[in-house]
Amino acid sequence: MKVEVKIDKGTPLCSSSTPCCKESIQQTARQWLPAVRTSWKEVSEQFPSHQECLAAFLVLAAAEVLEEVKPANLVRVSHKPYACGRNIADLWQKHGQRLMADSPLRAFNLSSEPGSYLLLIYHPGLLHKRLSSRTSRTFLTRLGYRQPHLIEAVLEQLAQRFAVNNELPHEIGWFLGYPLKDVEGFMGRKPLKVSGQRLWKIYGHPHRSNALADLYHKHHHRVVRQLRQQQRNSVDLLQNRASLAA
Repeated sequence: MKVEVKIDKGTPLCSSSTPCCKESIQQTARQWLPAVRTSWKEVSEQFPSHQECLAAFLVLAAAEVLEEVKPANLVRVSHKPYACGRNIADLWQKHGQRLMADSPLRAFNLSSEPGSYLLLIYHPGLLHKRLSSRTSRTFLTRLGYRQPHLIEAVLEQLAQRFAVNNELPHEIGWFLGYPLKDVEGFMGRKPLKVSGQRLWKIYGHPHRSNALADLYHKHHHRVVRQLRQQQRNSVDLLQNRASLAA
């Protein structure tokens, strides 16, 4: 298919068959990727039972983490009826601990408010590997983290910072698997210009950041396909008893 895009007012239309325009067209197409992520509403009606409803919600929210390509995701659990007709916060209180106990993932409660929970759902192995790197230890030490290589200590200090300022510390992006240059650019620690927007704001040269965002996007939809195919086996997916291969 031939794709045409207008670069600016002074430039004529160019097509995907023109090598000089290929990168511009690819970057334009990527801008639409975040909008096509599958929402919970699209799959929730398949899971009417309490545990399956909660498991499906968690599987979708932590898809890339469950696929072991991303160290963590933030998941907001609110006290309100969701599309499956259940209150997910109530289901989390009743079934969350038991479901997560048999899952390869862990959930850390960053904040409990009257209307919601904010969970960091993470893969212990991936997050440990990320925190153990020299780059991570240097970065977090400079920010005042006392034991930057220990998951429990770092998450407790992260939650304390959240409680003091009532907003997520900007370094949260590092825990979520975003490139350090983008995290530091967002924090104003590096003089980089904004060059894109995916799951996060991209700074400086966008190539590696876009490639990583593409990877996350791909694995999100692999899990979505499995969730739809497994129907009421969302608990098996969350607890890694069913294959996540596409």
